Amino acid sequence: PVAAAAGPNLLDGMPAIVLLQVLVLLPAALVGVYALGARLAGRAVGLGAALLWVAGPWVAIPLFDADYHEKFVDQFLPQALGLTAMSDLPSTVALLAAALLTVRVLDHDDVWAGAAAGVGAGLALAIKPSVALALPAFALGLAVAGRWRAILGAFAGLALPVLALVVWKARGVGYLPAFTSGEAHVAAGGVFTPVEKYVDWSFDHLHQIERDLRGEFFSVRLLEVAPLVGIVGLARRTLPGAILVGGWFWLVVLVKGGSSLASIDSGSFFRYVMPVYPAFCVLVAALLLLVPTYGRRLAAVSRPGPPSRRTSIAVAAPLSLAFTAVLAVTALVTPVDRPVTVRWASTQPLIPVVDDLQPQASSDGKRVTLRWEDAPPTSAATFYRVFRGRDDDLDCSDDGGALYCTLLTQPVGQVREPVFSEEPPGPGRWIYRVSVAADYRDDPNEGDPVVISGPVAVSTS
Repeated sequence: PVAAAAGPNLLDGMPAIVLLQVLVLLPAALVGVYALGARLAGRAVGLGAALLWVAGPWVAIPLFDADYHEKFVDQFLPQALGLTAMSDLPSTVALLAAALLTVRVLDHDDVWAGAAAGVGAGLALAIKPSVALALPAFALGLAVAGRWRAILGAFAGLALPVLALVVWKARGVGYLPAFTSGEAHVAAGGVFTPVEKYVDWSFDHLHQIERDLRGEFFSVRLLEVAPLVGIVGLARRTLPGAILVGGWFWLVVLVKGGSSLASIDSGSFFRYVMPVYPAFCVLVAALLLLVPTYGRRLAAVSRPGPPSRRTSIAVAAPLSLAFTAVLAVTALVTPVDRPVTVRWASTQPLIPVVDDLQPQASSDGKRVTLRWEDAPPTSAATFYRVFRGRDDDLDCSDDGGALYCTLLTQPVGQVREPVFSEEPPGPGRWIYRVSVAADYRDDPNEGDPVVISGPVAVSTS
């Protein structure tokens, strides 16, 4: 819906995305963390988990080395607080909602309650498929509690969101990436499996993550021991709940931490493990259950009653209808068949192609001069990055899905004013594009292009 209104430029949709995350998702997450802790172990644990959810990011700042301040505060916290368009916060909140719906089932073996939990888990899976790492812990918690009818309902509820995700992938990409190997793998003659493609895990890398974190954080042991002891405290109150929350935490941390993509130096590790933050808050708050005398009384406090079937239907039905609508729209729409967006490199975000800049190129035979319309003023400090290439400057895929184009041109300079001049490396026909770029430090040598112009050709002798 945001893209339908704002178009392909992500920045045009950013205000709506940020408002949704800050005004809706963050308060919902706070309520969800409290409700999860309270349902598992009483109101005191719920309040403790909620307090840690709010204060934790700020308390953690002075615990990091001063040299790491920029990466944690300037790069990670804006994502954790919903100030970017990344999917990490929405997937975390969706997984929290799925966990809360699953914990409700621990009190009552009901098919509809299980279906509500399944649809909630499917929502998290549709937003970010990697959160599936936590779902085995959810299933194991239900199995230990003997909630077999609820497990069947959960699988049924999970089916519709997964089907919508599969159709969306197939329509958008043209095939299912999870079951298609890359060209390099085929050339090597290997036998592809989804696990091999998506779980690039090693114990050595996990150990490296621990060593790097030890160099930046005042006590890695605190981060390791607190959730482990919290599982013991939670097990004193509810063994299935301890398995569910503890398994959720450790499965994601261990698998994500062992992935070659995770890094302490770049700060990506903290973003990759964001789905476990609610579980971490509940486990640390569950340490209250181990306090002598008080913990015993707290463990004996009655929990909320089992969910009613009416409430479960009220949760499952609207979500199922929403996924049915998504499935229908996805199956009917036509994938994009023109280069509305392009990618500069495989690791770079998609860049919308716009007509506003209207670059014009001229040549005196040896030197090329480009001029273009000045970009509309914004509240951000922007600059221009010029790309140059030979002949056809796009490499576009045609796999039956949306057209996916990568620029074959390379950046050749940055300027502040709408004019650029250079002497190309040789005679011939050259293709130029002009992009508007920005960097939060206003460094023209850094940052990413946010929009890019169409191509303009010029010949030199």
